[in-house]
Amino acid sequence: MKRTSLFLLALCGALAACKPGSVDLQVLSVSDWHGQIDPLSGKDNDGNTATIGGASVLSSYFKADRATNPDTLTFTGGDSMGASPALASFFEEKPSVIALNAMKIDGNTFGNHDFDKGLDFLRSRLQEAHYAFISTNLTNASTEFGTRVDVPYHLYEVGKEKVKVAVLGITNPDAPTLNFPGSMGTLSVAEPTAAANAAAKKARDAGASVVIALAHLGALNKDADGNPVGPAIDLAKGLQGVDVMLADHTDFAVNTTINDVLVVENRSKGLTYARLQIKVVDGKVTAKSAELVNPVGVSTAALPSGQTCPATACPASFDCVSGSCKRTAMAGDAELDAQIQPYRDQLSAQLDGKIATTDGTFVRDGASERKGEVPLGDLVADALLAKYRDQGAQIVFTNGGGLRAPLPSSYAPKDTTLVRTGCSTTTACDLVAGDIYTLLPFGNVAVVRKLTGATLWQALEYSVAKYPNADGRFLQIAGFRFEYSASAAPGARVTKVTIGDKDIPRDDATEYTVVTNDFTNAGGDGYTMLVESTPSAGREVLAAVVLDYVKAKGALHVGDYPLSRIIRNP
Repeated sequence: MKRTSLFLLALCGALAACKPGSVDLQVLSVSDWHGQIDPLSGKDNDGNTATIGGASVLSSYFKADRATNPDTLTFTGGDSMGASPALASFFEEKPSVIALNAMKIDGNTFGNHDFDKGLDFLRSRLQEAHYAFISTNLTNASTEFGTRVDVPYHLYEVGKEKVKVAVLGITNPDAPTLNFPGSMGTLSVAEPTAAANAAAKKARDAGASVVIALAHLGALNKDADGNPVGPAIDLAKGLQGVDVMLADHTDFAVNTTINDVLVVENRSKGLTYARLQIKVVDGKVTAKSAELVNPVGVSTAALPSGQTCPATACPASFDCVSGSCKRTAMAGDAELDAQIQPYRDQLSAQLDGKIATTDGTFVRDGASERKGEVPLGDLVADALLAKYRDQGAQIVFTNGGGLRAPLPSSYAPKDTTLVRTGCSTTTACDLVAGDIYTLLPFGNVAVVRKLTGATLWQALEYSVAKYPNADGRFLQIAGFRFEYSASAAPGARVTKVTIGDKDIPRDDATEYTVVTNDFTNAGGDGYTMLVESTPSAGREVLAAVVLDYVKAKGALHVGDYPLSRIIRNP
């Protein structure tokens, strides 16, 4: 496979000088990866506790797939960095790019989080990447990125007969509102359907036999018949000349065909990856299919309480390892691990120290905190209120989309004696500083400011307007309570707001001292009603505030958060 001159391809297509080829193409993809270099906890196909994904294991799976079919292309669809765990975010996402290079990614596009740290940062990472970046609907991309980004598609040649495969890159239209204002420079996002169809036609005219769209748009839910719905599905319905769409962005598994487009989306952060088979005969796609793979690293079989092996025999196919029954589905990529190890060593020195315990998991699943109050949101909001109460702070709100990991998180301290899973009142889990920076990776800072009750009402209406859909705008709060009606029209849902023992009216002109984060305060996630003519100065980094708070508490109890601050009524 190699990049091919667009001029020669166009000439070949115009003169019909190149006979369309045939190939059995394999495509691998991972969605919304977010620098998830370490594996996550999950279940294997038999229901055993397992480590899932992680760059090293994904790389090994990809190598095995390529060994079965060397005519393989591997893609991801944006947000491969940004909102990342500490192992990536602490080092300006360089480990993310190193890992993707080692995983031999062939192409990528841009999601909203790729712009988290601005264009200068992004340009630096692009120069380090060994894979193509593709943009179909970012206007002014050539000016901002030069030749480092292929516009509006990238052409690959695959197989002995050099079958042309065109790849498009679609950025989500709401990306500007999901980023800190100004972080996208002069870029804007064009409507995806028209941009994709125009690019697909150009690619076909240039000789492409296969057109694949990398779309940073995902499914959001299922309809009454169990079919996926959401922006990715809407896009697929309007596509022309596209064979496959690799969706992204929403942590929603999809494997379906819409409008003759094979639409595939993985769970985020490597919890699944997709393996597609596309048969091309004489330049025509004659068959296409996909499967979502559960990339298991190591599974651990449950033993009776208090028992260890070898006193208790392990199930078939499991080995006794340090008293536990384990089996390895896929060993990691040692070469990739060696490249990442220096960063692990540096990070361990800073963030491995134990800071507290917890008697349960503070869940963050990408949906719950974006559609309702959760203990994790209460904990973060309480930390901010405690920090700034002596400066007059009365209430706190912070966007649920800013919470990026549960507690304990996927952060992997070197000390393997720490308890990191199975948190309970009888077996507390250990928390380390790395957990807090994985929970809050953006580097946002706290803002203390004045806000009228009327503006607070507006912000709360906006917070709940998307329910029942999950949305990062949903606010986690402290210092006050509110109620809303889920069946009322968006914009008229909030029915009651209470600060202390006082119910405040919708048109309340009283000013209250509020703590929020700089992203929301600047209008991020669409909170335009919060934008100040003279912005309030930022204070401490959110992660540092929460770290100090958790350290001071020493022991966290999920039961301390009864979820009584936000009341959703019918």
